[in-house]
Amino acid sequence: MLVDDPENLDYLSQLASLYIEMDQPEEAKGVYERMAATGNLTGVEHYAIGVGLYTMEDYPAAIESFGAAVDLATNDRDALEMWARSIQLAYPQGEDMPEPPAGALEEMAVS
Repeated sequence: MLVDDPENLDYLSQLASLYIEMDQPEEAKGVYERMAATGNLTGVEHYAIGVGLYTMEDYPAAIESFGAAVDLATNDRDALEMWARSIQLAYPQGEDMPEPPAGALEEMAVS
């Protein structure tokens, strides 16, 4: 189906989900990157990509997807929650832990 319609976001999303189920995260991430590269995603589509990345425990990439979903739908409670969870998991508190990018938490508080 993707051969006939290579930009179909539903087909791409299903393919990424299959890769996740088959424990092939790099292939799934490649499909999500392909989807994001289309440049015309809705908030729901960014959210779906974020869920897939979150499921794969790729929290930094999930932050970007959920952040894009929030930018498009500022009142989306689920996107806000998953954005915050992704930030929390990507940058756990404690000694010798990575620091979140400058302004990330402030940006989330403003949203």
